[in-house]
Parts: sequence; C-alpha cells; structure tokens
Amino acid sequence: MNMNNQQIHRMNWFAVACLFVSLMLALKAIMDFKKMWIEEDLLPSKGLTKYLFLHEYHPPLKNSNGDTKVYCFEGKEPGGSILLLGGTHPNEAAGFVTAYLMLENLSVSKGKIFIISGPSGVGKDTIIDGVIQILRNLKKGLPSHLSS
Repeated sequence: MNMNNQQIHRMNWFAVACLFVSLMLALKAIMDFKKMWIEEDLLPSKGLTKYLFLHEYHPPLKNSNGDTKVYCFEGKEPGGSILLLGGTHPNEAAGFVTAYLMLENLSVSKGKIFIISGPSGVGKDTIIDGVIQILRNLKKGLPSHLSS
C-alpha cells in the first residue's frame, strides 16, 4: 500500500495527538494517586480523653512509618476495654468510615475504647506488633505512664 506525504503527515499528527492525550490522562492519574497520601483531618468528639502514638506501646515503631495515633476514650467508671481498628483492609472503605464515625461521635461512660483509624502510610502488617502490644497491655493493665 502506497501512502502519499499528506496521509503520512496526518498519521503523524494523529500519533502526536494520541500521545498528548495519553500523557494528560497519566498526569491526571498521578495527581489522583498522590491525593491518597494526604492525611484526612479527624475531628474527634468531646469524649476523647487523650491520644497516644503506637510507639508508646511498642518502642521500636518510634519514628517509623508504622507509628500511628491511638485515640483513647475513657469513661468515668471502670469497665471493659475495646480496641477498634479501622482500615485493616485498605481497599474496603467501611473500616475507615466506621473508625471515623466512632471518633467523631463517641461518648464513653464506662470502660475504655481505643481507636486506630488506619495505618499511617503503611499496610497493616507494619503496625501489627504495636497492636499486639496494645492487646497485651489491655490484658495485664497499662504501664503506669500510659494509664493516667
């Protein structure tokens, strides 16, 4: 098949246009992807007693990507303790939404509730050691510097 210069010129412009559109779509995808790493502003309820970081339960996590906030809600009366982990399956929004809703609306009258809204920039495997430490501390009582 013989092509004349005009057809070749048209094909070249079409190729350039396709390349340009592809680059614009890739740029848009990159910008959307970067938004996933922006930390959301959490607005905890007035019932929040304190927040700590995971490294306070498991020191090797200090200054690592696995160090994340642990929100503590304590009632005026003693009682049981609950640990709520949001975002353990990052592709399932329900875990994050549940943790956020609890943080923003929770009021505790008895016992303690600890909430980790989601891993801080890493997957769940990185923070699992800290979570195990929290569970151990809940089982045998918190260290004195964390229980106040």
